[in-house]
Amino acid sequence: MIVIAVRKQIDQKRELVFNPAADTRLDVGDEVIVLGKPDQVARLRTYAQA
Repeated sequence: MIVIAVRKQIDQKRELVFNPAADTRLDVGDEVIVLGKPDQVARLRTYAQA
């Protein structure tokens, strides 16, 4: 699976962080844009909803 970008809330606006570093912190409300096989994306959704 490849993480293409993370959409973050920064200073009252939404910004896309393309090709985020491996240590990029995900906060509540962030959106992760990924490219992967259907089973990989489904597994990520399961983890994200936990």
